[in-house]
This record gives sequence, C-alpha cells and structure tokens, in this order.
Amino acid sequence: MHRMMLLSTAYQQASKATPDQTAKAVTADAENKLLHRQNVKRLEAEAIRDTILTASGRLDPKMEGPACCRI
Repeated sequence: MHRMMLLSTAYQQASKATPDQTAKAVTADAENKLLHRQNVKRLEAEAIRDTILTASGRLDPKMEGPACCRI
C-alpha cells in the first residue's frame, strides 16, 4: 500500500511554485488578503510548550499558577 501511494503521480508532484507563478500571485494579491501564502511568524518557546501541552491534554488553564521549574 505504501509503495502504491509513494509511486503515484499525485504524491510525487511538487508543491513549490515556479518564480512566474509566485510573481503573478504577489502582483494579484500583494496584501495577501486571499491567503495564497502563509505569513512567516516566529513562536516563543512558551507558545510552543503550551501548544504541546494543549494537544496532550495536560495544560492547566488557570492563570498565575506555580512555575514549572523553581530555582
């Protein structure tokens, strides 16, 4: 089954746009209102940690709780 999926033409198609396609998209939607590309956004370590804890169901939603690591 894996071999069949990996060798299919749909799986092997590239997802990167050519420079011409990118130029047309930026010209048509310079402000990205149509969301044709993902805006790059850096995440802080705390946001990544909270996302992982939320996904695992272990995030305590109470504010001002005890810190995880006391020195």
